Amino acid sequence: MQSVKIIDTCTLINIFNSLDFDLSSCLEKYRTVITNHVVWEYTRKIPRQIPKCISVVGMSEEGRALVEETEYLLPRLGIGERSSFVLALEMASSDSSIVVLSDDRDAVKKFSDLAKNDLISSRFPGSDKIIWGDTMSLVGKFADEGRIPSSYLDRARRILGA
Repeated sequence: MQSVKIIDTCTLINIFNSLDFDLSSCLEKYRTVITNHVVWEYTRKIPRQIPKCISVVGMSEEGRALVEETEYLLPRLGIGERSSFVLALEMASSDSSIVVLSDDRDAVKKFSDLAKNDLISSRFPGSDKIIWGDTMSLVGKFADEGRIPSSYLDRARRILGA
């Protein structure tokens, strides 16, 4: 089963701009994706390039409409977080393991609760199997697998205040 990592804007910034080490080679093992909305948020104030290990994927028309609808349900959350969640819902019925990486704890709590909701799970089969993580869990996984030095985990904790 292939693992798909969906990254929201805050996590993209933390992984590629806040940390003082490069995780690109580690992410190449996975299908790592972001939405057009995340690209917009990531590049709108500071000109930045999207790392080559990341693919930008679109959403269905229904998905785009759902992103707009969630603005009223979850007004505090940005369009990057909301679009990442909707993309996860759309991909949940695939044969892939879907992992959403978000450093916004409030967003993760709300989205994981929504994904388990009966109405959502009937509309998006497999949504209850979405895995939730953040930058620190990703760095920890790579350190445990020996793909980065374990000292990077302590550095990440200091940098991100985790």
